[in-house]
Parts: sequence; structure tokens; C-alpha cells
Amino acid sequence: MAVRTPVTLSELVRALTATVTGRVPPSVEARDDDGPPSAEARAARPRWWSTYVPRPRAAQAATDTPLGPDPFVALTLQVRLARLGEQVRVLESDPHVWGRARRLIAVEHAYDALLVEACRVAGVTAPRAELRPEDRLVVELALAERGWTW
Repeated sequence: MAVRTPVTLSELVRALTATVTGRVPPSVEARDDDGPPSAEARAARPRWWSTYVPRPRAAQAATDTPLGPDPFVALTLQVRLARLGEQVRVLESDPHVWGRARRLIAVEHAYDALLVEACRVAGVTAPRAELRPEDRLVVELALAERGWTW
């Protein structure tokens, strides 16, 4: 178990100020002009320093890995696909719907358009905008391999 050294109130205030403002307090990081911090200055940093103090945007952009698609866009598409899939199932199971064929065609076209959009977001190559039933199955399986559920 590590022994913690007591922190004075002034050190805590300096560290919190640096966290909020993004400026480094002189007691924690002494730099020679704008050069990199010395080994002593890096060793004097609190352990939480690298986690909470924001880095300059240029340094952050150079080290960050690009993220995948926006998770909210993917989630919205999955919810919309689930709703349209449910509408297709309801239309197929109800023999008494007036204009059933036209409604089913319209819902299937909307479902296909959402599948193509989901492929674009997930990085899957879609065969074309008008999907045949076998193409639809291939696209659904490719999306499911990437973790999409609906």
C-alpha cells in the first residue's frame, strides 16, 4: 500500500486552478521558456496530472486515435431499423390490411434506405440503393458482424 504525502491547501489550490484554467502552476511544472518540461518537473507532477489537465490541441490530435462513427447516429439508425422491421412484420402477418402490398413496398423501401445509410456509417459496402431480398440478408449479416442489433 502506497503512503500518501500530505498536501497543503496552497498546493491543492494551485493544482485545482491549473485544472480549471488549463495553465500549469509554476511549482508543479517549471519550463525553460517554451521547451519541454524537465525530468524533475515531470516527476514533481501529481499522479492525476496527466489524466485531468488538458493537453494542447495539436498534441492531443497527434496522439489520439480516430474514433469510429458517432454512437448516437448509429443508435438512432438501429432504433429506426427496429421500428421499420416491426412494421414489416405487422404488415406481413395481418391479412386484413387495406392496401397491404403498397404499404409493404413503401416500408421495405424505407428499410432498405436505412440499411444503406447504416452501411455507410458502419463502413460496410452496400451493393446498391435498391436491395434485393438476398442482398438485404447479406447487408444485415455484415452489420450484425460489426455489432449492430435492431
